Amino acid sequence: MMLPQDVLQILTMLNSAGFEAYVVGGCVRDALLGRKPSDWDIASSATPEQAKAVFSSHTVIPTGLAHGTITLLWNGVPYEITSFRTDGPYSDGRRPDSVVFGTSLQEDLSRRDFTINAMAYSPSTGLVDPFGGQADLARGLIRCVGNPEARFTEDGLRILRAVRFSAMLGFDIEEKTHKAAFALFDRLSFVAAERKTVELQKCLAGKAPGKGIFDFSPLWQASFPALAPPSMPPAAFDGARERPNLSLAFFVSGSILDAVLPGLRLSSAQNSSVRQIVKWLSVPCPVGEYAVRRFLAALSKSDAMDVLLGWKLLERENADLALQTALAIYDRGDCLSLAELQISGTELISLGVPPGPKIGRIKEALFDKVLSGALENQNKCLLKAAKTLIEEIKQAEQRS
Repeated sequence: MMLPQDVLQILTMLNSAGFEAYVVGGCVRDALLGRKPSDWDIASSATPEQAKAVFSSHTVIPTGLAHGTITLLWNGVPYEITSFRTDGPYSDGRRPDSVVFGTSLQEDLSRRDFTINAMAYSPSTGLVDPFGGQADLARGLIRCVGNPEARFTEDGLRILRAVRFSAMLGFDIEEKTHKAAFALFDRLSFVAAERKTVELQKCLAGKAPGKGIFDFSPLWQASFPALAPPSMPPAAFDGARERPNLSLAFFVSGSILDAVLPGLRLSSAQNSSVRQIVKWLSVPCPVGEYAVRRFLAALSKSDAMDVLLGWKLLERENADLALQTALAIYDRGDCLSLAELQISGTELISLGVPPGPKIGRIKEALFDKVLSGALENQNKCLLKAAKTLIEEIKQAEQRS
């Protein structure tokens, strides 16, 4: 296994100070799968205070001293170094009440969730795999370390982590682990909504999100009680995995949005986008340039592309034509918002329009003509059209 030079230097410094040190967990899993790890976590026999002393000439952040973790900044990159430990009871169903440092690597690995995450590596020792994680990677299995009922009882979030890794990697969940997850779904009530949503979003972005949502629908409904059973086909989830908001819209479609969305704890911006996408997915695709421009003008470009892809994935009538028309409109740089209209309120005032709501109504009328293709979005054309419109408004007012 090839380790980055910085990681090798960190391990060497700990070894030279008399401590064991290994890369552990997800980075080992990803490296064995041929993936580039997003970060490199390190486990060591050094206590947090001893690790701080080893790296006294570097910036060390005490990010999780209670659980044995410090964050070392090395060449500007953060690396978490966690002491070998065993966990005490999990009375809150989420985190251990206490931890004991100074244990062995095997004891440290034994507290981890799944075999594929319970491996360690160092250049001098090689791969340390006491629970068969490498074999489970080869078999494509998610298996708990030890007793799955105990693992899920300790931390209910592990149930959704099993689902997430299954979807992320396209793996199956081992039979006993699968059975325990469904038997202990009530443990999900101890998990904060924000943490469940993080696992959901990772599941939706995985290799097989359709499988992750459909095969484990009861677990998602236990996680978010207002959620209805999935109403979109698995293939739609698979096709949307690179579009987070569209994936979430598929996930909540069929549910009462005012009931389910607050439980997801999304940002206000993401909440608004998901609502818009769900709304537009329920209507027919627009046909013709004017209708498509009107649609594009109603949404941000990101939301509009989500809806267009959603229509395509759901095989809606005219979905391909709507997408092609929209891409052509974007490529041309057509005017799709009042802000892009090449006439200002000041210019309308100079034509005799009093400041106030009438300016907005005139700009809306001009904008609609531009969207329909009846008027070019050029200042000269807009001024001429505005004069005609102002005169028509005056005549109408005189008649009334």
